[in-house]
Amino acid sequence: RLLRETNGDRIEVVNLGVPGYFSLDSLVHLATRGVALEPDLVIVYDGVNDAALRIFQSPDCALGDNPLFGMGLDRGIWTVDNTPLPPSALYRLLALRLGWMRDPAVFDAQLVPTGLCPPEPQGVNPLDTLAANPPLLFERNLRGMAALARSAGAQPVFATFAWNRAALQAQVDATPEQYQAEALIRAIDEQNDLVRALAAELDATLVDLAADMGDGAYYQGDHVHMTATGAERQAALIAATIRAVQMIPEG
Repeated sequence: RLLRETNGDRIEVVNLGVPGYFSLDSLVHLATRGVALEPDLVIVYDGVNDAALRIFQSPDCALGDNPLFGMGLDRGIWTVDNTPLPPSALYRLLALRLGWMRDPAVFDAQLVPTGLCPPEPQGVNPLDTLAANPPLLFERNLRGMAALARSAGAQPVFATFAWNRAALQAQVDATPEQYQAEALIRAIDEQNDLVRALAAELDATLVDLAADMGDGAYYQGDHVHMTATGAERQAALIAATIRAVQMIPEG
């Protein structure tokens, strides 16, 4: 809507973001679905989920010698439950409510962990896990998305991850041994610096959301997920950058 107000109604924005995805998912999603849409621009916005993987996952999962190399969390494999559903709708209703049968609409009910990745480290300082998990995969995936976008004739746009950093930093300052929160701050700061550096190196357009969205009113109580006000501000900053660098041809 913001772009159409100034650049005409032929603009189309397709949201391929998926909850829970991290940068490797985004890369695969762009390859398998995004490029088929023949985009003119590809806007890359990843961050907190990559940070969580680096904080909680054993380095042996992403960097070790196993069939899930680079995939991060041990997400599991799908199994097929061949048990037929009872023909009676009334029975299915009662069985689901009383717990006699599994809800077939819960898609993760048949997701069985592969066991190929070590479990999350227990009793380990998250700062130590983060130090052992440098953002190698994050950088590789961003480079891959930029290259893939250009191979499809699209211009890559990198956005830093916006969040209420000040609120979490105040929490760390007020309460000692907030190692998990401190690790999140370090991880996102490191990744945002990497996004800025890669945008300059790869000649991709940068939208520095982290620098321009410091207002706490933009975020929900977890300091990460945006409110409606934050989402609108995010869209306005992206639209303004696209206009400023004239990425949309006249007419």
